[in-house]
Amino acid sequence: MTGPATQLLWADQIRQQVEISFDRLTSAILAGTSRYKSLEPAEVTSLLSVVSEHRNKILSVTEASYFLDHWQEPVDRVQRLIHADLRWQTIVESRAARHPRADAVVRRGRRVAAEAGRVRAGAAAAASAVNVAVVAEERGRPVALVVG
Repeated sequence: MTGPATQLLWADQIRQQVEISFDRLTSAILAGTSRYKSLEPAEVTSLLSVVSEHRNKILSVTEASYFLDHWQEPVDRVQRLIHADLRWQTIVESRAARHPRADAVVRRGRRVAAEAGRVRAGAAAAASAVNVAVVAEERGRPVALVVG
Protein backbone atom coordinates (compact mmCIF):
# COMPACT_ATOMS: atom_id res chain seq x y z
CA MET A 1 0.00 0.00 0.00
CA THR A 2 1.26 3.50 -0.73
CA GLY A 3 0.83 6.74 1.16
CA PRO A 4 2.23 8.62 4.12
CA ALA A 5 3.57 6.40 6.90
CA THR A 6 1.01 7.83 9.33
CA GLN A 7 -1.84 6.56 7.13
CA LEU A 8 -0.51 3.12 6.19
CA LEU A 9 -1.32 1.26 9.43
CA TRP A 10 -4.77 2.80 9.72
CA ALA A 11 -5.58 2.17 6.06
CA ASP A 12 -4.41 -1.43 6.36
CA GLN A 13 -6.74 -1.99 9.32
CA ILE A 14 -9.65 -0.50 7.37
CA ARG A 15 -8.75 -2.63 4.34
CA GLN A 16 -8.86 -5.76 6.54
CA GLN A 17 -12.31 -4.73 7.83
CA VAL A 18 -13.49 -4.27 4.25
CA GLU A 19 -12.21 -7.74 3.40
CA ILE A 20 -14.02 -9.20 6.43
CA SER A 21 -17.23 -7.43 5.38
CA PHE A 22 -17.01 -8.97 1.91
CA ASP A 23 -16.39 -12.40 3.50
CA ARG A 24 -19.42 -11.96 5.77
CA LEU A 25 -21.62 -10.97 2.84
CA THR A 26 -20.43 -13.96 0.80
CA SER A 27 -21.19 -16.28 3.72
CA ALA A 28 -24.69 -14.81 4.11
CA ILE A 29 -25.40 -15.32 0.40
CA LEU A 30 -24.16 -18.91 0.47
CA ALA A 31 -26.17 -19.68 3.63
CA GLY A 32 -29.32 -18.11 2.17
CA THR A 33 -29.90 -15.90 5.19
CA SER A 34 -31.66 -12.58 5.54
CA ARG A 35 -32.14 -10.81 2.21
CA TYR A 36 -30.72 -13.76 0.32
CA LYS A 37 -33.53 -16.24 0.95
CA SER A 38 -35.37 -17.80 -1.98
CA LEU A 39 -32.60 -17.21 -4.50
CA GLU A 40 -32.29 -19.62 -7.39
CA PRO A 41 -28.87 -21.30 -7.80
CA ALA A 42 -28.15 -19.20 -10.90
CA GLU A 43 -28.98 -16.03 -8.94
CA VAL A 44 -26.65 -17.08 -6.13
CA THR A 45 -23.87 -17.63 -8.66
CA SER A 46 -24.59 -14.29 -10.31
CA LEU A 47 -24.69 -12.47 -6.99
CA LEU A 48 -21.43 -14.07 -5.85
CA SER A 49 -19.92 -12.90 -9.12
CA VAL A 50 -21.10 -9.36 -8.42
CA VAL A 51 -19.61 -9.48 -4.91
CA SER A 52 -16.34 -10.88 -6.24
CA GLU A 53 -16.13 -8.20 -8.91
CA HIS A 54 -16.65 -5.39 -6.41
CA ARG A 55 -14.30 -7.03 -3.91
CA ASN A 56 -11.49 -7.31 -6.45
CA LYS A 57 -12.01 -3.73 -7.60
CA ILE A 58 -11.95 -2.30 -4.06
CA LEU A 59 -9.13 -4.43 -2.65
CA SER A 60 -6.89 -3.82 -5.67
CA VAL A 61 -6.62 -0.13 -4.76
CA THR A 62 -3.18 0.52 -3.30
CA GLU A 63 -3.61 4.11 -2.11
CA ALA A 64 -4.00 4.39 1.67
CA SER A 65 -5.99 7.61 1.31
CA TYR A 66 -8.72 5.76 -0.65
CA PHE A 67 -9.51 3.52 2.32
CA LEU A 68 -9.32 6.43 4.77
CA ASP A 69 -11.57 8.62 2.65
CA HIS A 70 -14.16 6.09 1.51
CA TRP A 71 -14.24 3.05 3.79
CA GLN A 72 -14.55 4.21 7.39
CA GLU A 73 -17.77 2.15 7.85
CA PRO A 74 -17.16 -0.90 5.65
CA VAL A 75 -20.11 -3.06 6.82
CA ASP A 76 -22.77 -0.62 5.65
CA ARG A 77 -20.72 0.44 2.66
CA VAL A 78 -20.28 -3.10 1.27
CA GLN A 79 -24.01 -3.86 1.50
CA ARG A 80 -24.95 -0.47 0.00
CA LEU A 81 -22.46 -1.05 -2.80
CA ILE A 82 -23.91 -4.46 -3.68
CA HIS A 83 -27.56 -3.45 -3.24
CA ALA A 84 -27.06 -0.43 -5.48
CA ASP A 85 -25.76 -2.67 -8.26
CA LEU A 86 -28.27 -3.05 -11.09
CA ARG A 87 -27.65 -6.80 -11.23
CA TRP A 88 -28.69 -7.19 -7.56
CA GLN A 89 -31.80 -5.11 -8.21
CA THR A 90 -32.66 -7.37 -11.16
CA ILE A 91 -32.29 -10.44 -8.93
CA VAL A 92 -34.58 -8.87 -6.30
CA GLU A 93 -37.22 -8.09 -8.93
CA SER A 94 -36.99 -11.62 -10.31
CA ARG A 95 -37.41 -13.12 -6.84
CA ALA A 96 -40.36 -10.81 -6.13
CA ALA A 97 -42.02 -11.95 -9.37
CA ARG A 98 -41.61 -15.61 -8.37
CA HIS A 99 -42.80 -15.07 -4.81
CA PRO A 100 -45.33 -12.21 -4.85
CA ARG A 101 -46.45 -10.89 -1.49
CA ALA A 102 -49.96 -9.52 -1.34
CA ASP A 103 -49.10 -7.46 1.75
CA ALA A 104 -46.20 -5.60 0.16
CA VAL A 105 -46.98 -4.11 -3.23
CA VAL A 106 -43.89 -2.22 -4.34
CA ARG A 107 -44.25 0.75 -6.61
CA ARG A 108 -41.71 3.50 -7.24
CA GLY A 109 -39.37 2.05 -4.66
CA ARG A 110 -41.78 2.56 -1.71
CA ARG A 111 -43.66 0.01 0.32
CA VAL A 112 -47.23 1.19 0.57
CA ALA A 113 -49.93 -0.12 2.88
CA ALA A 114 -53.43 1.13 3.55
CA GLU A 115 -54.85 0.68 7.01
CA ALA A 116 -58.29 1.90 8.06
CA GLY A 117 -58.47 4.46 5.28
CA ARG A 118 -55.01 5.89 6.07
CA VAL A 119 -52.12 5.64 3.65
CA ARG A 120 -48.51 5.22 4.75
CA ALA A 121 -45.99 5.84 2.01
CA GLY A 122 -43.09 6.98 4.14
CA ALA A 123 -42.28 10.46 5.27
CA ALA A 124 -41.65 11.64 1.72
CA ALA A 125 -45.21 11.39 0.42
CA ALA A 126 -48.21 13.16 1.86
CA ALA A 127 -51.44 11.17 1.83
CA SER A 128 -53.24 13.91 -0.05
CA ALA A 129 -50.73 13.73 -2.91
CA VAL A 130 -51.04 9.98 -3.43
CA ASN A 131 -53.82 8.19 -5.28
CA VAL A 132 -54.40 4.79 -3.76
CA ALA A 133 -56.38 1.80 -4.96
CA VAL A 134 -57.16 -1.12 -2.67
CA VAL A 135 -56.21 -4.18 -4.71
CA ALA A 136 -56.49 -7.02 -2.19
CA GLU A 137 -56.99 -7.88 1.40
CA GLU A 138 -54.41 -9.71 3.50
CA ARG A 139 -55.23 -10.89 7.01
CA GLY A 140 -58.23 -8.60 7.13
CA ARG A 141 -56.20 -5.53 6.18
CA PRO A 142 -56.54 -3.74 2.83
CA VAL A 143 -53.48 -3.67 0.61
CA ALA A 144 -52.81 -0.57 -1.43
CA LEU A 145 -51.18 0.17 -4.76
CA VAL A 146 -49.94 3.68 -5.61
CA VAL A 147 -51.72 4.65 -8.78
CA GLY A 148 -50.46 8.15 -9.42
